[in-house]
Amino acid sequence: MTVCWGYTINKTGSSYFVKMNRDDTLFASTYSIISDSTQSYTDLVHRVGFQNPDTAREIVFLGCSVTFGVGLDDSASLAYKTGITTKLNTYNLGVEGYGTHQAYQLFLNKYAGVSNVNRVFVYSFIYDHILRANGIHIWSLSGPFFKVNDDSLVYAGPVHMNVEKHDRKYILYLSGLGTFGFLRQMLSNIATRSRINKLKHEDFDRCFLMIKTMAGIIEKTGGQFVLIDWGDSHWNDHLINDELIAAFKKKLEALTNLRIIQVSAVMDLNDARHFIPDDGHPSALANEKLAAELSSIKLWPSE
Repeated sequence: MTVCWGYTINKTGSSYFVKMNRDDTLFASTYSIISDSTQSYTDLVHRVGFQNPDTAREIVFLGCSVTFGVGLDDSASLAYKTGITTKLNTYNLGVEGYGTHQAYQLFLNKYAGVSNVNRVFVYSFIYDHILRANGIHIWSLSGPFFKVNDDSLVYAGPVHMNVEKHDRKYILYLSGLGTFGFLRQMLSNIATRSRINKLKHEDFDRCFLMIKTMAGIIEKTGGQFVLIDWGDSHWNDHLINDELIAAFKKKLEALTNLRIIQVSAVMDLNDARHFIPDDGHPSALANEKLAAELSSIKLWPSE
């Protein structure tokens, strides 16, 4: 059975991105996308990381735009900064818009069938990843959907075939066929909040099992797994029911083969310096602090 990834980066090269807010430049950065530079079980082009030819050990970074490093030059991403700090090879496999389901499928396709003795996997996790895996956002309907069967996951086709239909025409009509942009956005936000309010424990269990499965495979194949928990105070995370988040966190913390770094213990998340102004993605300073934290822990037990 062919499993739908949703989307991947498919073009190599260097691109210059500028994000504006009217006349103000929020950021201007260069993204270098290269051919797959890690093992070739499944080819996947990705953003450049740090390379050290004197070691076989490597750190693989999974996640979304937070991992990719939107708004930052290549050398300011978490993967690159961690490579500089640790002197280890780093691979930035973050893709903008990814949820837990896409990071999970990427991992299965590329790393589940190989030895990971020389690998540490770092997943930068935000709770909006759960929303994406459940098709909450109108833009997050790509990628695989998994149903929970006892304590395992069963692929059920693409996300858009398994979730509540997004009524785009209704929103477009009520906003004057898109004429009133502010109204269209407001109606879209209301619809999104309504879908978030319908989430249940089993929707969170779906994503927990993805992380648990990755942790089990990584342990079995000789690797290490680190999850960077950004907490629930940014992006759309604050809209999620506190009880659902608390239950999810409790299950994560019970996993003995998963090491969790709480970002709130590394930096002040209320300090504006840790985020790109008027954009919200982590800043170079935030990545620098997380890279220092990663370099301070014992990534390989034999060391």
